[in-house]
Amino acid sequence: MFLKKAAVSILVILTILVSYMVGVAPTVAAASAPLEGKTIVLDAGQGEGSDVVFLYYSEHVAMLYLSHAIRQRLESFGATVRLTRPGNANVTLPVRCAWINIWSLEAIRAVTTDPMQIDEINGLISVMMGIVNDPTGAEGRRLMNIPFNASREVHHDLRRIFELQNHPVIRDNFLAISLHSNGAPSPINPAIRGAEVYFINPATNTNTHRYFPGFSFTQESRRFGDILLNHIHMEGIPRRQHGLRAENFFMIREINVPAVLSENGFHTNPQDRAMLMSNEFLGRLANAYVRAIFEHYRIEPPHNEGPWAELPSFTGATGAGSWVRNGAIWQYRFDAGGYATGWLQVDGLLYFFNNSGHMQTGWVRYSDDWYFLRPSGAMSTGWVLSGGHWYFMRTSGAMATGWINDGGIWYYLRSTGAMATGWVEYGNEWYFLRPSGAMASGWVLSGGHWFFMNQSGVMQTGWIQSGGLWYYLQSNGSMATGTITIDGSRHSFAGNGRWLG
Repeated sequence: MFLKKAAVSILVILTILVSYMVGVAPTVAAASAPLEGKTIVLDAGQGEGSDVVFLYYSEHVAMLYLSHAIRQRLESFGATVRLTRPGNANVTLPVRCAWINIWSLEAIRAVTTDPMQIDEINGLISVMMGIVNDPTGAEGRRLMNIPFNASREVHHDLRRIFELQNHPVIRDNFLAISLHSNGAPSPINPAIRGAEVYFINPATNTNTHRYFPGFSFTQESRRFGDILLNHIHMEGIPRRQHGLRAENFFMIREINVPAVLSENGFHTNPQDRAMLMSNEFLGRLANAYVRAIFEHYRIEPPHNEGPWAELPSFTGATGAGSWVRNGAIWQYRFDAGGYATGWLQVDGLLYFFNNSGHMQTGWVRYSDDWYFLRPSGAMSTGWVLSGGHWYFMRTSGAMATGWINDGGIWYYLRSTGAMATGWVEYGNEWYFLRPSGAMASGWVLSGGHWFFMNQSGVMQTGWIQSGGLWYYLQSNGSMATGTITIDGSRHSFAGNGRWLG
């Protein structure tokens, strides 16, 4: 995005599957990058508080784990991976679709040379950012069909986005996958099981055709769905009869890119649920997705390397043993004798034991880095809430500082590791971080004044053009209104900042 941020390095100490709660997968250097140039969007569905919890199974946890496991593998082959829901927090349907539209428009803009079309794309990105930045959800309801109205036609701005998305770079290099698990209808029939995949097809759905008849990638989406079902079946979840079909689902209706919505088995079925609650199975399921993507793009995966190869283990202590509890203290005793100290990997999770062999929780300093261990003792990756502040732990577990990019969103972490909000000065430039920590671009209201941040997040001063109108930003960045003198000349501005002359 900008040079100083691009210089932020990601130290990969180990390659492990992400923790069950949150995580961000590493970018692992591979001998080859056969998926370079491909953008894969992974949508982990509903977040915490909005998903299904059934007999100790939590859909949002399992699908988040799966999305990060797929991401880890795809990035090892050079793909660009975007996550619509990178953490546990719920992200609404319109916001998740808005991000997919934004990322696809950015891909089109990257290969566009027409300055007028670039301006149009920037304007439409701003329209989608209006959905992302609206906590009330009103923009999502205005621009997208929610709640669903069968007589409604697509909004003119979204229609134009759909028209632009009918582009070779989207057809050949862009794919969106929405990840879910299914539940049998009430009354629950636990015998129903298996995987299903849905795609958009206005030719077979009256409501879809009425909304927008010109979806561009029905055949590509159907083909990928068919491939994906076969690979899921090979990992042990059967392919349901008529499991590949067109539906008018929001996550594939409010975008016009190659896209599927996958139901990875029925959590109401004991066999499917047991597999979906297994980290080992979710890792194999992630491999199935990667294999399907290679087949979809007709790319031969490299041999003897990659996501289906054995993942390297952490370099700490290993060995068969068992957990031992002594009052409030947990230890790990090896079958060969002695107790674990330092780092230990158990069932794919990392734990840290002090010199007395006691399992640690909370903050731990190790080799000049800080790590956070959950109450269970498992090492955290991804976002952590501690003492009222958010922190980000890299895939190595080490606490991050400075700029990070998570799920396509930039955040700034202070020297203490705490996530910043509000104004931040960095490299003699000013940035604004929203209450969520996300770096702002476009118009920002702060302290009763409007400011404008460019696409790199830098606060602007002087004359700018936005939406075809001219504005003037004073030396402190605030938008001018009324009549002021600029370079010796008097200029008038409306109450909304629009230059009047």
